Amino acid sequence: MLVGGYAYGFSNAFHEAHTMDMSSLNGTDAVVLPKLTSLTIKDAHFSFPLGDAQLFSTLKRALTRRLELDWTIPNITLVSCHITKQQLAVLNALASEPIDCTGEPQTWGVGEPDDGRATRTIC
Repeated sequence: MLVGGYAYGFSNAFHEAHTMDMSSLNGTDAVVLPKLTSLTIKDAHFSFPLGDAQLFSTLKRALTRRLELDWTIPNITLVSCHITKQQLAVLNALASEPIDCTGEPQTWGVGEPDDGRATRTIC
């Protein structure tokens, strides 16, 4: 389970591990957690940080790479995360099972009003 800030660091490392040019398949397997069967992310904002490094984009690239390598996609659970409906739809398309999304986010978004007027998915 990744909570808050840990989700960002993990997703960056997870993505980078999939893009490394490893000399052996065993070396690659050790880096990218081949036996990872479930991933729970809690209290994270999928549009943070702004730009291409956002949690959503980074996780999407890592999962896409796993599919390209014909590796298992972990079951994903989101708890009290801020994620848009479009982002959730993309991750659902990549996941082997529908993403379990529960709770209500503590923050509504970067550059969005905190009064709940912005379009968001409560999960």
